[in-house]
Order: sequence, then C-alpha cells, then structure tokens
Amino acid sequence: MSDILVSMADTNEESAELRRQQERAKKARQVQRWAHEVLPSLLRPYLHLLRESESLKNRLRPTEPVCTCGGLAARSLSISCVFFDRLEVLDLKICSCLPAPIQLLSRGLFPCAPQVPTLAVDIPLLQFTRALFVRVPPNTTSFCDTLEAFLESHHYKLRTRESLRRRFGNALLWYSNLVNNVHQFVQRRINQSADTFVCAETEENVERSSGDRSAGSADDDVRERASASTNSDERSAEEHQSRARGASRYLRQRCPLCFGGEYTHRTPNIPDVIVCLDACFTQKRRKGMSGLRDPPRTHPDSVFVSAEKVNAMEEEVDRMRHRGSGRDHQQPPHDGETMEGTLLHLPESVLDGCNDSFVAADERRQKASTQFFADTGLMAMLCRHDRVLWLVNMTSAGEKQHYALSLVQQLFDHLPQDVTVGLLYDIACQLHRSIVKWGFLGPLASRLVFALSVFHAFGHQWPCQVVYHPRKCVGFGLSDGEGCERFWSSIQRLIPSLRVSGYHQRLFVIDTQVKHIEEQSLRRLGRWLRRKWYQCQDKLATARREVEQSGVSSEQLRAEWELQVQAQTKPPPKQSRNRASKTVEAILALQKTQTSYNKSIRELEERLLVGSGDPHEIDLQLSELRPKQLRVSAAIMNKRSALGVGETSQLSRLTKSKFLQLRMNARALKQRIRDRLRQRKFELDRLERAHRQTMNKHKLSTHVESAVKRREPGILNLAKSYNALCKEMSTLIAKRRAPRSAIAPEPIKSDGLFKLDVDDDIWQDVGLEDDDFVANGTDESPDPSAVPRWLGDESVRTGIKAQLVLDRCIEEQDRLSQERCTMQMWMQDEWRSVEHAIANAGEDLDLLYQLQLHQQELCRLCATWQSQVLVIPCAYPMPASWGPSELELNEAALYEISESADMGEHMEQQAPHQDAGDDDGGDFDYGYHDADEADGDLLDAAEAAALTDAYHPSEDDVIVPP
Repeated sequence: MSDILVSMADTNEESAELRRQQERAKKARQVQRWAHEVLPSLLRPYLHLLRESESLKNRLRPTEPVCTCGGLAARSLSISCVFFDRLEVLDLKICSCLPAPIQLLSRGLFPCAPQVPTLAVDIPLLQFTRALFVRVPPNTTSFCDTLEAFLESHHYKLRTRESLRRRFGNALLWYSNLVNNVHQFVQRRINQSADTFVCAETEENVERSSGDRSAGSADDDVRERASASTNSDERSAEEHQSRARGASRYLRQRCPLCFGGEYTHRTPNIPDVIVCLDACFTQKRRKGMSGLRDPPRTHPDSVFVSAEKVNAMEEEVDRMRHRGSGRDHQQPPHDGETMEGTLLHLPESVLDGCNDSFVAADERRQKASTQFFADTGLMAMLCRHDRVLWLVNMTSAGEKQHYALSLVQQLFDHLPQDVTVGLLYDIACQLHRSIVKWGFLGPLASRLVFALSVFHAFGHQWPCQVVYHPRKCVGFGLSDGEGCERFWSSIQRLIPSLRVSGYHQRLFVIDTQVKHIEEQSLRRLGRWLRRKWYQCQDKLATARREVEQSGVSSEQLRAEWELQVQAQTKPPPKQSRNRASKTVEAILALQKTQTSYNKSIRELEERLLVGSGDPHEIDLQLSELRPKQLRVSAAIMNKRSALGVGETSQLSRLTKSKFLQLRMNARALKQRIRDRLRQRKFELDRLERAHRQTMNKHKLSTHVESAVKRREPGILNLAKSYNALCKEMSTLIAKRRAPRSAIAPEPIKSDGLFKLDVDDDIWQDVGLEDDDFVANGTDESPDPSAVPRWLGDESVRTGIKAQLVLDRCIEEQDRLSQERCTMQMWMQDEWRSVEHAIANAGEDLDLLYQLQLHQQELCRLCATWQSQVLVIPCAYPMPASWGPSELELNEAALYEISESADMGEHMEQQAPHQDAGDDDGGDFDYGYHDADEADGDLLDAAEAAALTDAYHPSEDDVIVPP
C-alpha cells in the first residue's frame, strides 16, 4: 500500500512539473509573439491613431474594417472592455487580415493577449496607470482590486474565470513596450537626420578649411570666426570645437550639460567630466522557487551595463590579481612607504586605516545574502547633475571592485580618447589604490582623478581627506558626489515590489523609473544651473573677504597649503630610533592597561572575599579579565625583548617624563574622540535624512535619536579629559619641565564639536607629534622659526581654509559658465536635427505629427532654459539664437503662462465661496502632501542604516586616566 502511495505522489509531482514546464513554454511563446509579431504590426496603426485623435484627446468613431482575405480562419470573439467608469462587451469578427489587436487598437483599446484576447483595456486608462506607477509604488494587484471594486459599485461585474489583475498587468506591460517602441522609432529618425546633417556639415567645413589653407591667410580665418560669433544665425560650436571631440549620442541624451558639447580642455588639471559612484544593497531580488528567470524583456533605452561586460571585467580583475607577482605590475610598498607614481601620495598605514573603517572597502564582507537573493543590489554611475548614466546589477554578497571598474570602462568607451574624468566615490582611495597596485584599466587610469564623496569624507583618515576631499583637491569645484544617494531615495518605492519580481521585469521597471526621472529633471536643468550659480557667488564673495582679512596673499596661502599637505601626508620615518619610540609608547600604553586590569581584578577579588554581590557574576567577570591581563602582560614582555639598550634607556626616560606621558595619553584620547564623533555623525545623519515618517521609520528615528543622545555625554567627558591634559602640558611647558621646543596642543572647544566639518581643529594634532618638538633645530638649540606658519599662525590657517573655498568656487564658476554654453549648443543641435527630420519626413503624416510634437516640447524646454540661465555669463562668445525663432519662443512662453493661468482660474472656479468672515483661504494640507518632498537631501532610512553600518569605529584599548 505504501508503495502505491509513493508511486502516486511521484506521479503527482511529475504531473505538476510537467504543467509548470508547459506553462513556461506557453509564456515564452507568447512573449516572442508579442515582441516579434504583434508590437511591430501595431506600431504604424498606433501612430495613425495618435495623429487622428490628437494624442487620444478626441475619441474616434470606429469604422467597420474591410476583410481582404475572404474570411480565412474567421472566428467571433466576445471581449470585455475596461474603461475608467464602465465595462463594455465588444463582439469582434477576426480573420487572418484583421487580427484582434489591430481592430481593438483602432477603437482605442489594447488587448491582454496577442491572438485571442478575452479582455481589452482603454488606452487612456493605461496611460493614467503608467503615469501613476512611476510616482507611487507599482502595485498592479491593489490597483486592479480598487478598479474592480469601483466598477462593482457602479453595478459592473466581470464574468470571467481569470482575475482582472493578470490580464490587466499583461495589457499594461505590452502597452508600455509599444509606447517605448514609438519613442525609439521617432528618435531613430531624428538621429538619422542628425547624422546626415553632420556629415554634410563636416564635408563643408573640410572644403572651407582646405580653401583657407590654400589661400594661406590665417588672418582671414580669424576674422571670419570673429564675425561668425556675432551672427545670431550661425552656431558658435564651429568656431570653438569640432563635433568629433564630443561624447557619444547615448551620453548626449543622458545629460546635455555634461556631454552636449565638445571638449576643448580649456583649463589644465581640471577634469572635463565629473561623475559619482555608489552601491545600494536595498534593491535586492529574492530567488525564485524554480530558480529560473522570467522570459527576456529589455527596455529599448536601458541604462544597465550588460552582464557579459561585467563578467568579462570580473575575469580580467581576477586574472590581474592572480598575476600580481608579474614585473609589469607595481608591488605594494612596505609599511611606512608611499605608493609610487603620480597617482597616489599616501602612506600605506593611512590607506589601511581607511580600509578598516569602511565595510564597502572589504569585498569579502557580506552585505546581502546570496542564499536568499539572486540579485543583491545595484551600483550606479551618475553625472554631477544627478542624471543616471549607467547601472550595474550586482549578484555578489559584497561590493566588489569589478562593478565600479565596469562602469568606469563603459564611460570611457563613450568618450573621446583625451577626455579626463573626475570620479567621486565613498571609498575612492581604496579603488585608486587597487588601480595603481594591480594596473587595472591600463592607460585609462591616467585620465582619472579621484575624490571622496562629501558625505563619506569624515569617515576617512585625515591625511586621506587632505588628498581626496573634493573641497581640498583641484578640479571638483563644489560637486558633492552624493547624487547616487538621492537617486536611491527616489526609487526606494520600488523595493517591496521588485524584491519578489522576475529578473527581466525588475530591470525593466528600474529602466522605466530612470526614464521618468530623466524626463522630470531635464526641465529643471536650467533652474539647477541658476541655483548653483547664486550659491557659488555667495560662497565666492565670503571666501574672498576672508582671504583679504587674513592679510596673506593667495600665492603665500597656496604655498603654505602645499607645505601642509606634504607634512601631513608624509610616511612615518623609517629610522630605528623613531620606530623604537613608537614601541616604547605602545609599552607605556599597555602598562596603563595592565594597571587598570590589575586594579579591577583586585576589587572583584575583595568583593568575593567579603561576600558582596553575586558570586557567579563576579566569577564570570574575573574569568573575562584574567585572560586579558595575561595577554597584555605577554605583549609587554614581547615588546620589551625587542628593545635594545638605547631603547630600554629611552623607556626609562619616558616613564619618568610626565610631559611625554601626558602627550601620549592626549594623542590616544583625541583619536578616540574623533572615532566617536564619526560614529555619532553617521547615526545622526540617519535621523536627519529620514524624510517620511511611517511607523517603522518613526521607531527607527526614535532609536537613533536616543543612541545619539547617549553618546553626547561620553564625548563631552572625553573632550573635558583631553582639555585637562592640554592644560597640564601647558603648565609643564611654562615651568620648563618639558622639552625645550615643545608646543602645547590646542584645547577642544565644545562649541561646534559635533559638527565634524572638514576644516575643524579636531583633525589637527598640533603639539601631539614627535615632529612638533624639533623641525629645523634640536632639543639643545631650538630654532624659533621651526614651527611652520600653516601650523602656528592662526591668520594663515584661517586664510588657507578660505583660499581653498575660493579656489573651488572659481572652478565651479568656470564650470557653470561652460555648462551654460554646452546647454545652448545641445539645444541648437537638437533643434536643427528635428527641423531636418521634419523636412525629410515627406508624406509620412503620422511620423510628421510625432516630430512636430517633439519640436513643440523642445521649444518649450528652450524657452524655460533660456529664461533661467540669463544671469550666467558664457565661457566664450555664443550667438543669441538657441535654435527656435523668437516667434516660436514667444508662443512657447505664452503657452506655459496661459496653461498656468488657466489652471489657477479653474481651481478658483472650483473652490467653494467663503463667507466674508472666513479668512482661512483655500489651500489646505490635510496630510496627503509630503512636507519634506522639496528637501533636496533625500536618503531613505534603509540606505541610511547601511551607511551607518559601513563605518566601524576603532575603540582604543588604552585606558586613559581621568
């Protein structure tokens, strides 16, 4: 009997598996039919429908189709049609020449299946749903349940075996594909016209140039360019740049300000393009039960780097690392040395400290479980205007470097060969280190300039900040590198639905969201430029005033800054005396720790003898302290045995020198203060950036707020202890009981302690290093001029900070002026391409209608941009014309104004009349509006939690006496 039951269970499992295979095969065939048969056949009819109905504004009367196949394979269908407010049943007669999708589309409906649909959806309803699902979390189930309940309230009931959700979802999905195909079709025609126009323009320029060279008159050429710059009917790009020096068409469409023009390298040492990188491990996808992927479905304008390129880069990285002993790769330096070459100037110890601080720098650290998730996250590359360039789908548990290298390689593939790139990344120092160490990217590495994203900079070692902070290194202006964080916030609504979606569906939805974000931000680029210009001017004026008040010239301040960078980034000396000094100080620190352990053990033993407290608890504490005491004692013995005679006498001298002991404790204490301030800032930012107060986020914010408040008293106590040590050292210096050239360290001011800004005094270790004792002199004959001005002169120190801000503002000002010119050149090129495409459209009225719509949108965009960037001066002479004529721009501006006025008048008419005594007005917020929507610092709580965990403060084991 049991054998029969087992046999029946096996048969049922085989039947279920067979049904699943048949279902998958059927779905795959349907996808292929949609993609290769139905959608191509609907493209032209849909274009015709849009023209005849004026983009579905007017409802057309359906005309009876005429059969031309003689009723071959004719059959009748009864189709349920879903509208906004009603259900209708449509009876169709279909045949081989009049399939159901064609007939439904002519009536403004879209089918749910490619051949024999049982349901069709009104296209305006699908348009509404598409617009809704890029602004709210896409949830077809909830939307269809709501729609079905709404229709039932109007006494409409679907009488079908299948649910509305699945069939409505199919119609929405493939209608979105049709819309994307239409956009791609129109854009392809515009690009073809642009290519034809550019080729003709290039030939004309070559002929004109050869004629000028044969005439041998360079002065005529100069005069011709000068006169052309004043002619509003001619483009200035011909005078300044060549189109062959521009980026690819893909990048030109991604960001007009970064890639809309050509690159002339006007300013040396300034990167031509600035981009940022970051990874997000909240955008995950769970593994399916079957382990299989959904049928392939690709967005025609996808921003994802192909998996083949990512895998190829991973293999290349593994190959070069395994070949690390080869002669053609640079070997890592020994401790205390700097990385050779022109790329990196930091000691290995500093880079190791940064590596230990961030989880992102550890490729082996698991941030997402590959046991439960097939796709673990996303890595993005954005330009400095927060526009997505590319995304990479991550499948590993950690943030491996080959993802970042794939994005960098992809960017260089779309740029001219001499364009330089400024890269902002939260662990830029580690990526830079790997590129130098292993030779990644080959010759492309010399075209990269690295910097830290501003939000992550305070988590790095101070020498690393000196080299990599974007406010301190040349070329980055006021770019912050946090565009990726804002992008992660904008797509956080996709996290729940995409976690359980198919592989291709997830990528398609993200591509759709990116496309929507691009469309929204394109119109705001002019406003972005204007806002950044005003902010830059304010900072520029303030910085210039502070430099003047310092009384030191800009040349001297820059020279002092160079000296400061050299002093604070140099490796520790390699002489045995200094190494022994570090060992001696380590012994002293361990001795203090041993003293503290001995004291704690004695107190516990006394409590155990007198019977005070729980014996089991005391015994547990003793079992924890005694092994630590033994380890510290062994460490002291090992370090003592490594000392020679001279170092042993130095240990004795240091033990007797109270000042040197105080200095050692102050340095350790200050490092602990910095570590705790870093941790607090990560947690506080987690609280400040949580902009939507749902219940879970409210609990998270409350927890973080309490954690931050708990840390503040401890930090203040540490600062108080540190200031007490500084006061004791000052007293010893005044009593001449310290080395003759010793400098008293500056106390920590409680005012502004928790800001942890890049220029705060908390980073400076004045008086705490060995080099502070003797610079140019000796202990016996100190040189009063040994203290450099950047260290000892407060006016110079203040002036350096202001000068760095001033230099960055000048860089930002120049880049904004360049981007204003690039914006105009991009608009000129787009306008001429559309005009050329319209002229070549011929009698194709459907295509002509779409091109004219595109031209109208372009003209309105031009009118918006032109009015917003009037305050920004051009980097070089530009013509007055942006492309459209004055009449076209006036009509576009009038349309924008009238649209706003009509909306306001309509709202006023719809508002209820109020009594004379009612002065509350008509604009109320009843809780449906997100009050923090306008906040530009959008970072979702989940990503903030990941960022908080990305930093691990190192708790010093030295116990500092109060």
